[in-house]
Amino acid sequence: MERTGSKSLAFWITGLSGVGKTTLANALAASLTALNIKNQVLDGDELRKTLCADLGFSKQDRDTNIQRIAELAYSLQQQGIVVIVSVISPYKEARQQAIEKLQATEIYLEAPLAVLQKRDPKGLYAKAIAGELLDFTGVSAPYETPENPAYQFRTDLLTVEETVSKILPS
Repeated sequence: MERTGSKSLAFWITGLSGVGKTTLANALAASLTALNIKNQVLDGDELRKTLCADLGFSKQDRDTNIQRIAELAYSLQQQGIVVIVSVISPYKEARQQAIEKLQATEIYLEAPLAVLQKRDPKGLYAKAIAGELLDFTGVSAPYETPENPAYQFRTDLLTVEETVSKILPS
């Protein structure tokens, strides 16, 4: 699964909180591992605790977050590792720059807000809607929808297995 030279593929999974980005990333990773393809998941929530722990949620900080993740992904790609990035990445410009740098396959996941609220064990959507949580993407902060993603899936209509099979057909 190599593109050119030593550069491996990358998948950039974007969408709102609770839509299933991490779930899909882990399922893609398991499928690639089963095919003996080296891969690495870069999860936005996890990277916010480490590599990007110093960043807040302003537009500039969110863009810096995406830039850092893209740099890490690029470094892994250069080692022949397929990179699966799972991150909200709400702003088109920063997301597009990262996708172009990695020559990544963009995967946009979506579901109705009511579904996302039901999937939200921490109650973040309820807090954001009540005005208790500021800068929550998709409620009190913008999410700029991808214009032409390689793949677009409604996670309330497809299973994870169905989604993976559309991305990595057997």
